[in-house]
Parts: sequence; structure tokens; C-alpha cells
Amino acid sequence: MGKRNSPRGRVSSFAKERSNQLGSFYGIVGGIFLLLVAIYCYSGLIVVPPKHVAVLIHKTGEDLPNGQILALKPEQKGILKDVLAEGWYWYNPYSWDFEIHPQVEVPEGKVGLILKLFGKDLEEWQILSDGTQKGVLREVLKPGRYLNYSNPYAYRIILKDAVTVPPGYRGVVVNMSGKIPKNTYDFLVGEGERGISRHTLEAGTHYVNPYVQKVIPVDVRWHLFKMIGEDSIRFPSKDGFEITMALSFEWAIDKNRLAEVYVKYVDERPVKECIVEKIVLPYVRSITRLEGSKYDAIAFFEKDRREFFRNKFNTELAALCREEGILIRSAQVRDVWPPAQIASIIQRKEEAKLKIGEFKSKQELALKEREYEKERKMKERKEWITKAKADQAVKIIEAQKRQEVAIIDAKRDLKLTKKEFVAAQNEALAIIREGIERAYGIYKRNEAEAAGLREAVESFGSGQLYVRYLVNQKLAPSIKYVLANTDGMFAHLLKSVLQPSSSKKIGPLPPLKRDWVKNLQTFDGEKWLSGLSIMDGTWKEKMKELEKEYEGRKRERRGRSEEK
Repeated sequence: MGKRNSPRGRVSSFAKERSNQLGSFYGIVGGIFLLLVAIYCYSGLIVVPPKHVAVLIHKTGEDLPNGQILALKPEQKGILKDVLAEGWYWYNPYSWDFEIHPQVEVPEGKVGLILKLFGKDLEEWQILSDGTQKGVLREVLKPGRYLNYSNPYAYRIILKDAVTVPPGYRGVVVNMSGKIPKNTYDFLVGEGERGISRHTLEAGTHYVNPYVQKVIPVDVRWHLFKMIGEDSIRFPSKDGFEITMALSFEWAIDKNRLAEVYVKYVDERPVKECIVEKIVLPYVRSITRLEGSKYDAIAFFEKDRREFFRNKFNTELAALCREEGILIRSAQVRDVWPPAQIASIIQRKEEAKLKIGEFKSKQELALKEREYEKERKMKERKEWITKAKADQAVKIIEAQKRQEVAIIDAKRDLKLTKKEFVAAQNEALAIIREGIERAYGIYKRNEAEAAGLREAVESFGSGQLYVRYLVNQKLAPSIKYVLANTDGMFAHLLKSVLQPSSSKKIGPLPPLKRDWVKNLQTFDGEKWLSGLSIMDGTWKEKMKELEKEYEGRKRERRGRSEEK
């Protein structure tokens, strides 16, 4: 208690209070300073949002000259020409201020005309700015966004429609500004001169400055023009009759001479109407009257003459119109009306032509049918020949197969036949050997028998006596019966036998040698036997019968051996 009330205690408490007050003051002052710094920094911050620009305003610096509305230099006071794009920037708020404006955007199908708001004034004769002057600039802005022209204090953008040239059209260009043409007698002007340009624009969208050029779309497609009904053309023929003719043709403007045709012939009326009335119709009337007056009235109703007239009309009209920049094609004579004086004559003539045409058509049809029938038969013949060749080929193949089979069978049979032939040869050799052996045996026996007979004949003196002996010996048992009938046939036979013969004698048998085959070939047994009188008459015939029977049995044995 005492210490607090003492002078020293009071001084220390006052000092503490004073320091606390000073600390609060400094804190407030520091906070205010920081707040002021933050306000200053925030005031200098420039935030440019998307699709916008910031226009800077210099609050300090040199004053602008008289007539100048923008600061073209950073040290000048006023609105700067250049702008800030999207982003964050900081400028000294004491020296600078800013405004946020949207960027200039040209939409699709539009063109932007640039109107410059600063610079020198235009001359009285000028329409466009040369870039350093106020006014409309020559260049234009196509669809898109533009930063450099977004300062509303420097430029104003005027939106206009873009020029569209449809398909099948071309654009005639009229220069609205430029120099006066050097050659005032020429229909078209050169580059940079006022008037209709030689150059034309193709189909599409074109972004042109309407203060610089004017584009006029012109149809360059083919157009069908008909002169029928009341519009049909009339002209006198060579023989004085009035001919009425309906025509049609197609025409188009030459693309390479479009500008020339436009400036020569087009006025306030539509282009097609001007071209037809000023170029096409005058030439059509002139050609038909000049060429039509060279033919008689009836010639226009003959197909060949009318076709010749059409070709002549087409050729001359195309040549004349081409000189004026117009193209012609497909000129046709659609119909021709004759005058009343010759209408009936022409009608009868046409009817006769129709009948002739019908007859020719029938004749041609008959010829075609005959040709068709001929072709059909030729086709059938070819098919038949093809089929026959195919059958022939099949048969040839089959015959070849049969031949191959037959050859195989023949080869097999040949092998078998060869084997059988070899076997037959072996068998024949065996038979021959056996026959030779038997023949040799028979030869030996016959030789022995012949030797005995030869000895017997020699003992009797002659062969005839020996034969009589043998006969008498064989007939002795029956002689009684034979002698009983002296007038019979046997009595006469015996008389002739027993009567000796003085005319014929049996010769000796040929000697037998070792070569019995040669002896058998040379021995004539029939001749030898004919020497015997007993061989006369019926006995000889019986011997022949026995020989035939022997030959038949021999053949049977040969046949059986062959079968084996």
C-alpha cells in the first residue's frame, strides 16, 4: 500500500500506461499505412477479362497538340492508342487510369469496315483514308476477333454483309474509287482506276469494301430460249410464201468476256432480257430472213433441206454471237407452219412419205426377221456342230478306251496264244516223233512183207501168177458153189481171171531205200495196182470207197488230236 502511493510507484505506473498508449498508436498508424499501401497496390491492378481489352489513360505528361485526340507517345497525356490484351497488369494509379471494353468481333457472313477516328482530315475529293487520315480505310476485317482495332476512341467498326456469288454465277467488279481511267474510250478500266474492272470474281463468298468495290452477280449458266407461239419468227420464202417457224436454242455468256458484255449491253433491266433483246434476237431475225429467202416454201417441209437449214442457222448464229461474247449451242427448228396455199399439197406429200416410211419399216422388219431367223438357224447349226463334236470326242474317247482294253486283252490273249502255240509246237513235235517212229515201224514191216512178196512173185515167175494163186486159194472153199452155175456172172468173172494175159505184166516193186519218205512220194501205188486185172470193174470202186473211209477216219483222228 505504501509503495503504490509513493512517488516512485506513481511514476512507474504512469510510464507503463504511457508506453501502452504509444504501442497502440503505432499499431494503428502501421495498420493504416499497410491499408493505404494495399489500396494503392489494388488501385494500380488492371485485370482484363477474356474477349476484352483495357484502354489506358495517361493522367500526367505532356499536353496533346491541337486537333489530336489520342496520345501517340507514352510521355503524352491522354488516351493511348494501343490497348492491353487479356491478362493481369499493374500501373501506377497516380499516373494511369484505364477502361475495359469488349474486343471487336466480326461474325460469319459479315465484313468489318474500319472507320479511323484520329489523324488528318480528308481532302474534298477523297472517299477513303490513305492510313494517316481520318475516315474509312481501304482494308476490311474478315470474320474473327481483332485486338488492334478494339480501341473505341481510335476506331469504329461498321459491319456490312459479305458479297456472295452463287454457283453458276460470276461477279462483275465495279471500282468505286481510284484514279480516272487513262483511256476514256475503253469499256473496261485497269487496276486502280474507277469503272468496271476486267477481272471478275468466281462463285463463293467475297469480303470486299463497298466503298472500294461493288460486286454484281451475273448468271453465266446455259439458258434455253424458245421462239414458239406468238413469238415464232416469220419470214418470206424464195417463192414469196410466208413461212412461220418455231425455234429454240441455248445460250450463255462467255465467262472470259463477262465484264465486256455487261458494260456493253446491260442497262437497268435484268441481264438476260438485255442480252436476248440486244444480241440474240437481232441475229436470229437476220439469219432466218437471209437464209430463208434462199429456199422455196416446200423445201422447209423436206427433212434433208430443213436439217441443212438448221445446221446453217446454228453455225452462223454461233459465229456471230461468239464475236459479241455469247455462246450458242443446240439450235433446233421445232416446227414449221406452211401457208394455206400449199398446206394441202404438203400434207399429201407428207402422207405419201409416211406410207413410204411404213413400207420401208415393214421391209426392214422383214429383213431383220429374216436375218434373225438366219442367225437363229446358224446358232442352232453351231450348237449342233458343237454337240456333234462333243459326241464325237466322247465316242473317240470311248473308242480309245475300248481300243486300249482290246489291246490289253489282245496282249493277254497273245501271251496265252504264244504259250498255247509253244505247247502245241511241243505237242506237234511229240506227235511227229511218234508218227515218224510208227511210220518207220510200218516201213520196216512193209519192207519185210514186200521182201516176202517179192520172193513169192519171183518163185511164181510173175506177179499175175502169184495173184492168181492167192485168189484161187481164197476162192477154193466156195468153188463148188460157184461152178454150180455155169451161166452166172461169177462164171464169166472166173473165165477172165483164169485166162492168161499176154498184154500186161506186173513189174517189180520199186526198191525200198533208207529214205522212206522219198520212196513213198515217188511210189505210185494206184498205177502199180492198175496192172492187176483183178482191179478192173467193181473191185476198183470198192477200193476207192475203202480209201475214202480211211481218209475220213484219218481226219477224225486229226480233229480229235487238235481238240486235245
